[in-house]
Amino acid sequence: MCLVFTMACTSAKEAYQKGDYAAAVKKSMKEIKAEKNVSQNTQLLNNAFQRRYQELHFQFTDRKLSELPKLKKLYWEIDEFLELATEARPYLNEVGIGQKQQLTLDEDQLEADLCAEIFEKAMEHYDTARLRKDKKEARLAHEGFIELASFDSQKRYKESQELIERSLEMAIYNYQFVIDHGFNIGYSWKIKNQFSRIVNKGSTYKQFFVDADCNPCDCIIELNFRELRESQFTSRETKSFEKKIEDGFTTTKDDKGNTIRVPIYKTLRGQVIADKTRYDFNWEIRADVNKETSGCDASYNTFDASRSVEMYNYSFSGDREAIPSEYKNYSRPFLDKDDIIDDLLEDLFNKVFNYYD
Repeated sequence: MCLVFTMACTSAKEAYQKGDYAAAVKKSMKEIKAEKNVSQNTQLLNNAFQRRYQELHFQFTDRKLSELPKLKKLYWEIDEFLELATEARPYLNEVGIGQKQQLTLDEDQLEADLCAEIFEKAMEHYDTARLRKDKKEARLAHEGFIELASFDSQKRYKESQELIERSLEMAIYNYQFVIDHGFNIGYSWKIKNQFSRIVNKGSTYKQFFVDADCNPCDCIIELNFRELRESQFTSRETKSFEKKIEDGFTTTKDDKGNTIRVPIYKTLRGQVIADKTRYDFNWEIRADVNKETSGCDASYNTFDASRSVEMYNYSFSGDREAIPSEYKNYSRPFLDKDDIIDDLLEDLFNKVFNYYD
């Protein structure tokens, strides 16, 4: 055995010695395909395969049906190793081939065990949901039946799809939003257009309606728009600037009698008077909740959105050449109130949706 390991690929041997038998199988197989130490690597592959089989088969025989998370973990480990076993089959000896067949039987039985446990737990939630009209229990049932379908490759549970649909129907929260634009008559179309989008935004377990009857309806949420608040503030600031420029020259002679040209500078001074106007916009929604059924889990809240825009008017005095170009080239933008309203409504929509979804 030691001689075999010494001559085999070092990385495969190291994986084997560390107890990572699946990795040892992969690395030995790679060496075999590259026609390196074929005999030794084949022996190492089979030894590693048998060790990994023994680990998995022991866990299977020692399994406890009540420990569902461990059963799932073992199932995926066996499934992954069987994929590797299929690739390694040309290099397996008779013992390895027999172990691969046994592991396939183990996986089939493990799948049956898993499906039975998942189905039983999902049905407990389903029956409780029907009895108590409990949406949380219905959601647990729905998630359980979806998980059941993901494991049930043999299609043992023919009714699973119907149970998925029924449990989802019981689990859905139906929210009706009633939009009251209040005194914002001029923006009523924009408000309605923005919030009508919520109908198609609900997650798996939420269904949203706008100004339409939902049946049954768990919550009616009245979105009351308060009046758009607009304000503006003005301020003035004076900034002074200086700039030295060349303004002629004079001459002088150096120690050797050479004429030297000496520039003469003068200082330019200018001022900028900056009149700033800040426009502030704030919009608030009050959400009142009417609970139509015990399944309503929504609550009262307020939402607000704000925008501020600063605009400047510049006037100059003194020498303009001393004033930086950022002031001289400034072009006062147009205050587009429609864009601001759209931004505020987008913010409010996202806050309402994220809170209730």
